[in-house]
Parts: sequence; C-alpha cells; structure tokens
Amino acid sequence: MIFKAVQTNRRQVENRETLLGEVTVNLGEATIRCTGLLDTGNQLSDPLTRTPVMVMEASLWEAYLPPSWSKKLAEGEPDKLVMELGETEFPWKDRLRLVPYRGVNRGAAFMLALKPDSVVIVLGGRNYAAGKVLVGFDGGTLSGEGAYRAIIHPDLVDGEGQPEARADADASSGNSAAV
Repeated sequence: MIFKAVQTNRRQVENRETLLGEVTVNLGEATIRCTGLLDTGNQLSDPLTRTPVMVMEASLWEAYLPPSWSKKLAEGEPDKLVMELGETEFPWKDRLRLVPYRGVNRGAAFMLALKPDSVVIVLGGRNYAAGKVLVGFDGGTLSGEGAYRAIIHPDLVDGEGQPEARADADASSGNSAAV
C-alpha cells in the first residue's frame, strides 16, 4: 500500500509538471514572466470579442499598477477601479477590460483584465505565441504551494507550436508563431 501511495503521488506530480509552462507577457516596456498551469477546463473569455482570458496573480504587476489597486483586487472589487480611472494616472487605461465570470463558490463577478502586446508560452518543449489574449488579474494566490502564478487558457496552446530551440532562432530573425 505504501508503494502504491508513493507511485500515485509521483504520477500526480508528473502529470501536473506536464501542465506547467513558462509564461512571458509583453505590454509596452513591461515584461512579466512566471510559471503558469494549463487549465483545460478554463473557458473564460471576453463575451463580446471571444478573446481568451489568461489569469495571473495581480502581485506580479504591482510595479505597474497604481498602489491602491492591490487591495481592491484582493477584495474582489475591480469594477470600482474602473470607476476611479478618471482620478488615477494609469498609462494603459485604453487596454483595460472588465470581464464577467462565474467563479467557484461565487456568483457572477467581474475580473479586471489588460490587453497585452503579446504572450509567449513555453509548454512541453514548444513555444506558443498569442496576440489575441487578455490577462486577467486575480487578487489572491493561485497556487497554495507557489508552483504556478498564472492559469493558461487552453486556446492559447492549441495547434502545433514551434519547438523551443527553433522558436528562439526564428524570434531573432523576426519570424514568430501565431496561435
């Protein structure tokens, strides 16, 4: 029984590792990097444009967000932030979106999201690049053990992707993969 428990635990860790990837978000001069978890059940998208939403911990963006936003995002009040935008100096106002969603153990709510210039995901030895994506901010911690800080939408890694080594060479020559 002990052997079976150890094997089961090992298999679970290996399965989770195959779903972990490196995420790089580019927005103007800002570049945010973290580990993300591919959530095959994530169907969150902007209802108007059908743009997939990748969720990231807002704490990754603290250097770029107004100081008062962290607390309000943690309290789950992103709609109030949008109402205060006239008073707040924020360079990416035109890139902000409010995305409605229904959370587990919650009713309908809104998530504050930004439209980045690009997102690159390295998963399973392949690079995936996406231009049509929103990055939603979660005010809490996505992984209790800190294994990941973003939730990757499955549409962002659909398709073949480029092998990691080739994608790096193509990036230096100006070519890129599109999802």
